[in-house]
Amino acid sequence: MNHRAMAPHTVVYYGALAQLRSTLNQLLAKHLRLSADGRKHISHATMADRCQFFNRMVRELHDLGYRLRSISHFKPKHAQVLMRHWESQSVSASTLQKRWSYLNLLCRWIGKEGMLGDVSGYVESVEHVKRSYVAVSDHSWTGQGADPLEILSRVVSQDEDVARVLCFQLAFGLRLQEASLFRPTQDDRGDEVDVIAGTKGGRPRKVAIETEVQRCLLDEAKHMVEQRGQRSLIPLRYDLRQWLNRCYTVFRRCGLKRIEGLVSHGARHQYANDLFTRLTGLDSPVRGGEGGGVGSAEVDRARLQVSLRLGHARSAIANAYLGRRGDAHEPVGMESSVWEGALVEQRALLQERLKTVMAYRTGSSKTQRIAVSAHTLRYRQRLLNQWVGDWMRLGCPLTHPDALSERHIDGLLALWTEPGRLDRATIKNRCQFLSQVCCWLDREDLGQRVKIN
Repeated sequence: MNHRAMAPHTVVYYGALAQLRSTLNQLLAKHLRLSADGRKHISHATMADRCQFFNRMVRELHDLGYRLRSISHFKPKHAQVLMRHWESQSVSASTLQKRWSYLNLLCRWIGKEGMLGDVSGYVESVEHVKRSYVAVSDHSWTGQGADPLEILSRVVSQDEDVARVLCFQLAFGLRLQEASLFRPTQDDRGDEVDVIAGTKGGRPRKVAIETEVQRCLLDEAKHMVEQRGQRSLIPLRYDLRQWLNRCYTVFRRCGLKRIEGLVSHGARHQYANDLFTRLTGLDSPVRGGEGGGVGSAEVDRARLQVSLRLGHARSAIANAYLGRRGDAHEPVGMESSVWEGALVEQRALLQERLKTVMAYRTGSSKTQRIAVSAHTLRYRQRLLNQWVGDWMRLGCPLTHPDALSERHIDGLLALWTEPGRLDRATIKNRCQFLSQVCCWLDREDLGQRVKIN
């Protein structure tokens, strides 16, 4: 009997699992390259991550005794058994949340969007999926008791090119891929640098050149790339994947290991906390500071500036690097658990009040109602939740939808129009929706106030 030659380590699937994988591959071929809303293409890294997840998911589902023959047969009970299986493996909250988002994405692809409810109903303990976006300790190198210069000297002894990339992370707050793909000649704008290649979500940004160390680092890198004929900081003998693997290998040799509390991303935390201190003259909350005589407006501007330079649009992202301001996020004298409970209740009340009108828009005639897209509905829900949180932080919580007042409107308008926070188009879009919300709550007078402002 002739046998077909097979490559070593090839895995062959039979029966139900083979059929399930076949339908999965058809689904991935159609949707894998597109973002969740289907509006743009995603990165190769995200595609690889999705592909790996879904292939592992169907194997685990099969091993758990669920012999599906088509991915379109996926049901809530399958999501529950998978989530509890992963929960039993002590998977981190961030990983569980990411996998949950992928399961919701799968439901959308198979035409069952909204089939899954809240994640709390699919796990044994809600605590296992509570993800914190606020730093409670200083993750920078100095915060971990290490000397940045000593770390850099160790990396230099192993590989000068890797050390140069690490220096750019430390000096400009770049991610590893951003620093690697940085083009010293093209991206230097004199008093600032453009960060374009390798950014998260493809969002470009600018980072100011403020120190002599930054300028010297740029000039040295320019000279190096011109001599070697490189465009970026990646040596010509490497492609991007090979280079990133090389960097992580050198980092591990030099003690930059998560198990030891030190990672290359700590350079980004170092930049963020040092920048905050330069802008305000105060230490960040994770370093025990942010008191003194600096006004809250100045501190808010500094936090927004940190977020923007790190490549984020919202000042709240600074919490992950600087820690959370008690006075900016929790009413004075209110414990965190009480504050969070009140926030959840207020959001639920507002969402419940508006759920029947928020899913529609007015047609050509005022009596005509047209259903909005799922994307628009999620955007509206997200904005409402954000506003409720903003009102709480501004000291005027919306205890009930009927309590909406001029103070709530003026607070949001003042927040949105702060220098550098939102562009004009975004402000206009939010004002339009806020005016609409006022009308839905039978407060046309407040809606007119939004238009006047």
